[in-house]
Amino acid sequence: MAATGPDAWDLRLRALHRPTGWRRGICLLPEVPAEAADAAARVLAEHGEERVRRLATIAPRPGAAHTTDDEIVYFLDRFGHEYTVVLCGADRADKTAVRLAADRAGCALVLV
Repeated sequence: MAATGPDAWDLRLRALHRPTGWRRGICLLPEVPAEAADAAARVLAEHGEERVRRLATIAPRPGAAHTTDDEIVYFLDRFGHEYTVVLCGADRADKTAVRLAADRAGCALVLV
């Protein structure tokens, strides 16, 4: 499903974000477009969640230009149980490892 604007992102995230128990957040990578991040914040707000508490960015380590696939896998293996959706750039080098980590964590992986 190709999301082309804010309304499309809202619809897609509303369909995927089903918070239960500890699983209440959405995480994204820095390369995700601002309109997708804003849509994630709106969807979280609809569920009574604050952006600063439940919208996580998997940032690169200090001094690095980009978040590596290994860092994403580590984050999801360690904290993925708190998230429903992972928004990730479609040009990731190793989509398989990231997808497997999202599956293990029970997160929907959305490539943008």
